[in-house]
Amino acid sequence: MGGAGKGSADGGHSNAGHAGASNTGGHTSTGGGGATNTAGAGGKAVEPGNACTSDCPTGQVTMCAGDGCPYGECDNSHFVVFTVCGGGYPNPVNASSVFCAAGSNAGYCMLTTDNDLNYWVVNCVDGTPHVTPCSASCSLNAEGVASC
Repeated sequence: MGGAGKGSADGGHSNAGHAGASNTGGHTSTGGGGATNTAGAGGKAVEPGNACTSDCPTGQVTMCAGDGCPYGECDNSHFVVFTVCGGGYPNPVNASSVFCAAGSNAGYCMLTTDNDLNYWVVNCVDGTPHVTPCSASCSLNAEGVASC
């Protein structure tokens, strides 16, 4: 899996434009507004792709795994990568959140929480998210395509 890679969620990173996102690892967010060209969990700028139109993920992002994660891979439990999601993902996510970077052709698995754990498959095709909610878990194949 690509994205942010494995690394430490050490302090000192700032992610302007994501209202309310912060964590104890030293990431802070200031300001509000859109997600255009803002740094996420992986520290990269994100130009939003097309909007999610069906089965859009909702809740707090606790894990994103795969090359298609728009703000880089993250995992609050540190099972997949050592970058926490709170510092880069605008939480909670909803239909207006960025699920694919512009032009992205990659997939990922996302875990969110609201009252339950929710697994989501997101496959980006030319920057358009194709989302499938999963009942138990999701995975990525060798080509980076996510499935339940």
